[in-house]
Amino acid sequence: MSSRWKRHSDWRYYSPPSPIASGSLLNDCGAEHHGGPLLVPGFNGLPVNVQLMPEDRYAHGFDDWAQARLTAREVAMLEIMNDITDGEGWEDAVFDDAIVAWWHKELAATRRLFSDATWDWCVAELRDAARVFRDTRCVDVLHSASGVCKSDGLVSSGTLDALRAGVAALMDDKDDLASHPFFPNRHDLVDPTLYLLAYGATPAVFHGDVEVSLEDIFDSLKSQYAARRGQPAPQTIEGRKDPPPDWMLDPQRLWRSLAEPEKWLWSPDFQLLPCDVDFTKDGTGVTISSYINNLHPERHPTVYRAVESVLAAAIPMWNRVLVKREMDRLPPRIRTYGAVTEPQGPPPWRDYAISVEKAHHPDRPHPVYAAVQQKVQEYLAEPEPPLLDMLNPHFHGEEGFLGDTFAAAIDQKFTRLERAVHPEPGTMYTYEDWKAGKANRPIVPGIYDDNEDTPRPHQQNAKLGDSAGEIGGGRPFVVEHADHVHTPPVDLATSFSTKGLQVIVKLSRTTLDPQETPHCGAEDWRVDGTMNEHVVAGAVLVLDSHNVTTPAMDFRVEADLDQTEFGYRDDPELRAIEITFGLDKPGSLSHMSRTKAAQELGTVEFLDHRRLVAYPNYVQHRMGEIELVDESLPGHFDVLELWLVDPNYRLCSTRNVPPQRHDWWFDAVRRSQFDEQGKPQWSHALPNELLDNIQEHAADFPVSVEEAQRWRLERLRHELLCSRVMEACMDKYELDDSSEWVESDFDEDYMYDPGPEWDLDVEEY
Repeated sequence: MSSRWKRHSDWRYYSPPSPIASGSLLNDCGAEHHGGPLLVPGFNGLPVNVQLMPEDRYAHGFDDWAQARLTAREVAMLEIMNDITDGEGWEDAVFDDAIVAWWHKELAATRRLFSDATWDWCVAELRDAARVFRDTRCVDVLHSASGVCKSDGLVSSGTLDALRAGVAALMDDKDDLASHPFFPNRHDLVDPTLYLLAYGATPAVFHGDVEVSLEDIFDSLKSQYAARRGQPAPQTIEGRKDPPPDWMLDPQRLWRSLAEPEKWLWSPDFQLLPCDVDFTKDGTGVTISSYINNLHPERHPTVYRAVESVLAAAIPMWNRVLVKREMDRLPPRIRTYGAVTEPQGPPPWRDYAISVEKAHHPDRPHPVYAAVQQKVQEYLAEPEPPLLDMLNPHFHGEEGFLGDTFAAAIDQKFTRLERAVHPEPGTMYTYEDWKAGKANRPIVPGIYDDNEDTPRPHQQNAKLGDSAGEIGGGRPFVVEHADHVHTPPVDLATSFSTKGLQVIVKLSRTTLDPQETPHCGAEDWRVDGTMNEHVVAGAVLVLDSHNVTTPAMDFRVEADLDQTEFGYRDDPELRAIEITFGLDKPGSLSHMSRTKAAQELGTVEFLDHRRLVAYPNYVQHRMGEIELVDESLPGHFDVLELWLVDPNYRLCSTRNVPPQRHDWWFDAVRRSQFDEQGKPQWSHALPNELLDNIQEHAADFPVSVEEAQRWRLERLRHELLCSRVMEACMDKYELDDSSEWVESDFDEDYMYDPGPEWDLDVEEY
């Protein structure tokens, strides 16, 4: 059963008892409802883990999205198109036949799985993409059921200069809080995990009679007093005991012991605070209408305007990557539910050679025996595919054939020659058919094992196939897929013109030092936030880099191979399926290997400081490894991240929570007493000595530095747990189910090693 169908059938089981339906009020501005209550998760009776039904929201990455695994050749096509669209002027070059011919020659010499059919398809697709790029200045890459969007022309040089100046100012003003608690070479200059929303502790405005306005957050303490009237109640999640035990951070134990994993994807304690974003009247621009958490709006107004410019560029790109669950953006370019192998059988003269050998005797030599023996030896000397491409690599090589009969030698050589043939695009449907969604004819038809009791959606039009015998334990059915239905276009500016958007902003600098940190390793795979934030898309801008290798983002997705659709007769055919779908390690599809059902789609490099990359949050991502170019000098790179909260929800935001930083409030108090020259604003202004005494005795107002640090560490622990649970929820490949896998209660003496990617010092957290 596919991950997608499991999630469909388990929705009622894993969801909160009463998921809210479309049309229910989620509103963070009670003023719009005549001073009504704040209707957001965690407030006024709404549970923190409230969810919309899948059809009423966008897909996310927390055990919500899975797509069909792509063939290795299709992934190679994505890589080629991504690389070509990195070139300057590619949108014109793809129409120049001479340049296209030169590309063909270069790629044929350097790329694996390159073919004429592959290239013809890529050129046709690139030319269509170029026509769109000329109007939008952005291009979809690594795109199949999911996709990523990149642009080198939507962020202006002026915006970059403003952001760089802001980073320089923030670096000058940074304090100990700017250093990441686990990565000392990373400075989180705008850190959403500091001074966040802590249920049961953070003062918040509960009603619409008062809100925190960006224009006068310090001119009046009214909002602070209003917030002090109430706090969001401490939250609990049914069936969950908090704090979670330390063993839950150990994936070696987690995957065997976790029941109802969905409840651990939430935090009962914390939520990051987004800022509110309004659309301009013409829908082409945006304005930030509530403060960015931990970015002072009066000290850094140019940074606010620059972030607005980047947001305006990111929104059309988010329109291109957002989808709802189970709504693939594109059909597969190559559809197959099995593998094709070659050669199709032993050489046609095999039986004749065997008959000659049987008739031959040393005392009565057969007249053609020597010629047949020579032909057999020539066959045994034929070059073999690489070891990883062999379907039966355990059979001995040519030197092991000595002394074998002709039959044994020929059969074993055939076994070593047998390899998977990577399917080609355009075999069963053309590029034009694919664009129109008519991409339902597989190269190798699928089967359906009718031992399953629950019908699948694709069975509605299934029919009995012609295959002989039983495959996979049931009657073989040919799967007939319907035509692909293209997802409805997303237009955030139109759909949410009144409500606006909510966005979490993060700005950081990573420094590399020749002595201490000459390189920065690749991050762990992740999706942004926890379920509390409902992040559905992100955008990343590397706004500056110096003396470091090219920053890049890797992308992967949970990718199914549905055992109800794939059939095979023996281990070599199973290995051929592994090779066809890019699973290099033999045995990856065996249930005993517990190979994670994940597929790396590729890497997008930040070749230009104006490059903006937008992605859906159901695609896992990470920043790749960075090293110093000149190892005798320091280096750095600066990153702006924007996380889009699903606009179908509304969260408690900085509109509802007054600034919690003591330094902001005391600075406002001091400025209310003295002008810029230090002269008293009025005759009764407090003297500096008294102000200093107030600062010392009110250092924990509104939230102390120590409390903010403690909350950040606890929030990072929640995020780590969420990431671990998400990995544990990921399906495993198990086309080979020849022996039963028995789940049992956890035994602490049994420790299964799932691989080096899980290495983690739990005590560090």
